[in-house]
Amino acid sequence: MNQLPNRVVNVYEDSSMKNDELFPLRVASGNRFCNREKERKLLKELFRQKRPTVLISPRRYGKTSLAYKVTEELKYPFCVIDFLTAYNDESICACIVKGVSELVSKIMPTNLKTVQLLEKCFYGVKVSILSKFIELEFTSPVEKIDPVRQVLEVLKGLETLAGKLNKIVVVFIDEFQRVLETERGDAIQGSIRSIAQLTQNIAFLFSGSSRHMLSQAFDDSNQPLYMMCEKIFLGRIAAQDYVPYIQEAAKIHWNQELHLTEIDRIVELSEEHPFYVNFLCSKLWQKDIPPLDTNAVDAGWQECFVSEERRLIEELDKLTIAQRSILKEIAHTPNLNAPTATHFLHKVKMSSGTVTPILKSLEKKDMIYVDPKGITRLLDPLMKYMLVMN
Repeated sequence: MNQLPNRVVNVYEDSSMKNDELFPLRVASGNRFCNREKERKLLKELFRQKRPTVLISPRRYGKTSLAYKVTEELKYPFCVIDFLTAYNDESICACIVKGVSELVSKIMPTNLKTVQLLEKCFYGVKVSILSKFIELEFTSPVEKIDPVRQVLEVLKGLETLAGKLNKIVVVFIDEFQRVLETERGDAIQGSIRSIAQLTQNIAFLFSGSSRHMLSQAFDDSNQPLYMMCEKIFLGRIAAQDYVPYIQEAAKIHWNQELHLTEIDRIVELSEEHPFYVNFLCSKLWQKDIPPLDTNAVDAGWQECFVSEERRLIEELDKLTIAQRSILKEIAHTPNLNAPTATHFLHKVKMSSGTVTPILKSLEKKDMIYVDPKGITRLLDPLMKYMLVMN
């Protein structure tokens, strides 16, 4: 990155952007969103077509931010249904009903006519209005005790309502892999499929933190959602695309741009990982003066490590001794394109028959990945930093 590339996006046209919002560590929305031009264009078209889609990427790559950004640009009403805390069929269903209630609250006024219309659209449902929030509650004896029927009826009702209003709405279900773990998860998936494959008004978006289980849900021929979705794979944002973003943020905070040497170091340490670029920059942007050399950037990275050290240790403690040994050797081996080759096996003192299943296990745990060049790398750059430093 030896020269400033052509400007990709005008990131901060909004002069009201606050310094503490320049590098968000949760959802990046509005002018805080960086690049993803190709993925945004594709997801917009899929939403317009109401084509069910699954976002696939490691953790903290910005899946939720992408969903927010695209729905914001299309001005489509949407809800986020998070299965993270769901543990059985009833809690899965409760998440869906709550999410649909929130979505209905966004598109309908809170008055008596709304209640009458909703009770016509949603079979077996009682509608309540609480502080401008529309709450759907099943009262029909059958649906009340059957979460599978509830999921079917609430999604069918949303499709009917959106059709009457001539609107496209987006239902984003995150941590979707949880539905695979419940007793009637297959039947719940079947209810979702029956609506998703025929809908004219709902764009379904699925995501999750377990790439392995998501693949099981959508690529296994024994699963109800097999081959139903388009897939979008999110990679890391290219180094050159961060330059205009970082330079705009520097001008806002310090009224000057950074030297490209320091930006190179930011990208090098974070390894273009979207979360860690923001994490490192959030530390650097807390300072009164910009990083004037790479040592200042390194100091910021050390601050990141100190704040995350306990989590990293806990993640390592969950691994076997053999898994930790291989993970550490991968961290110490740049450009590793053959982790089962003789040279690497000799370094870890294991056979290929032992190493191969461990590599698969580490990949399944999202500890390692193979980049587009075929290089096996640690997913978490701070984990790599800790293992190399020690």
